[in-house]
Amino acid sequence: MHRLFSEEQKYEVKPDLTEAIKIELESTYDELNKDSVEREAILRRELSKLTKDIGNA
Repeated sequence: MHRLFSEEQKYEVKPDLTEAIKIELESTYDELNKDSVEREAILRRELSKLTKDIGNA
């Protein structure tokens, strides 16, 4: 791990920046996980279809 992020370091954020940082972190997380969310939706639809097919067999 980079020395700037060692456990000994402490960081503070100005209270007026907290909401902006939260929004940016959520946006970044969503962007990084977009493919996984889309893939999950596809797999859930496939699972639902297979479950129905098994139920009708």
